[in-house]
Amino acid sequence: MSKLKKRDGFTLAEMLIVVAIIIILSAVAFINVQRYQRSLGQLERDGIAKEIFVAAQNHLTAVYGEGYLGITDFGTEELPVGSGIYYYVVNGTLPENSVLGQMLPVGAIDDTVRAGGSFIIRYQKDTGLVLDVFYCSKSGAQQSVFNHLLSAGEYTTVKDLAGEDPDKKDARRTYRAGGNSIVGWYGGAQAVTLHAKKLNAPKIEIVNAEKLYVDIEDTNFGVEGALIRLIVKGVDSKAEVVYLLDTTYSDRVKVIGGVQKRNFTVILDDVTTFGMHFANITSDNGIAFKPGEDIEVQAVAYSSKELANLAYSTKNSANSLFADYAALSETDYIAHISNMRHLENLDKDISNLKTSVTTAEQTEDLSWTKFREKIRDIESNKESYGTGDPESVTVCEYDLNGRETADGCYMPISTDYAFEYKGMNHSISDVEVDGPQYGGLFESTKSGTTIKDLELLDFSVT
Repeated sequence: MSKLKKRDGFTLAEMLIVVAIIIILSAVAFINVQRYQRSLGQLERDGIAKEIFVAAQNHLTAVYGEGYLGITDFGTEELPVGSGIYYYVVNGTLPENSVLGQMLPVGAIDDTVRAGGSFIIRYQKDTGLVLDVFYCSKSGAQQSVFNHLLSAGEYTTVKDLAGEDPDKKDARRTYRAGGNSIVGWYGGAQAVTLHAKKLNAPKIEIVNAEKLYVDIEDTNFGVEGALIRLIVKGVDSKAEVVYLLDTTYSDRVKVIGGVQKRNFTVILDDVTTFGMHFANITSDNGIAFKPGEDIEVQAVAYSSKELANLAYSTKNSANSLFADYAALSETDYIAHISNMRHLENLDKDISNLKTSVTTAEQTEDLSWTKFREKIRDIESNKESYGTGDPESVTVCEYDLNGRETADGCYMPISTDYAFEYKGMNHSISDVEVDGPQYGGLFESTKSGTTIKDLELLDFSVT
């Protein structure tokens, strides 16, 4: 029988030494990873603090130039009183009639930061200069262990963390008041080196026709972070919505890029796309728009990354549903109809019109064929929207409840109010209706409605 050879192996002591070395190396690596994560976390928060700083300074410059007109809330003055330095500690609230609300309007920065971040802004009221911005994440999965809500009681402590000194940076990375946090900062000498850029005012045009939309032209390609906000206000309601225009498409915002300029189109009322009626617009200030009211639009160019002026376009206005709409008395309203969209908006199921029209006057001949062709041109991006095949575009009409027509067909109007429709010796032609529940130009009217001086040509009703 042959003898088994003796095999060499590790002793228990050697194994313990190896394990100990692995544990030590792992601990060192873990500490380094934590330091690296914290460094990345601070870089991220420093970057966000800079975005807030730039947005706040750009808008504060404009507000300061207007003499703080209408502002009653300037924040808290830093002690000693009379220093002229004020600050805001922000945890998602931007008070009305405040400098803060003017410094960071809707669209000025990402809304998850504006309304969901926790930050402090220091500024000098007499000179209109932002001094410092401190930022902590308020919520979010990324590095959530470092999230923290800044408080007014921490202001003095946090203010002492400002600066490029290594000790200050280390203190911001390991800020522990209220938890294990990271504080981002921007200001001081860094901010002084920023050079203001000159922005051009956008050009805008509001089109009240087959669709109610706003065309905006932007020529600010040379400024980093240059963006456009379109502000839409209800003249009567005081409702307001802000559309941030960038390279992102949405249902209401269309964009086409170019070498020297960008064109945007914001659609405000469209009876041929479900959910795109004026009544579907949700305001940003919690006040509802009134369908039928006049609206005022204005675009402003600004930068989210560089100091720059705020460049405002001219203001344009139009009626939200009709060519125009006005009160003749407390109970009598007149609507002027110059387009098939205006005609459809007489139906409250389509427009959600809150008041009753007592008189409607048609100001020109209307053609359903021309209406369809124009809608197809717009939807196929044939004009300023891009390129496409208009013949391939389906044209249906929708009410607010989602009821739709067959392709290429008109939706007959139902009115629950009595009114007088004056054709003013104009015509409506080429209307095509296809549906068992439909009638013709009108599906139903209330007793007392009169229609006169109107010629109907080439109707097709199935």
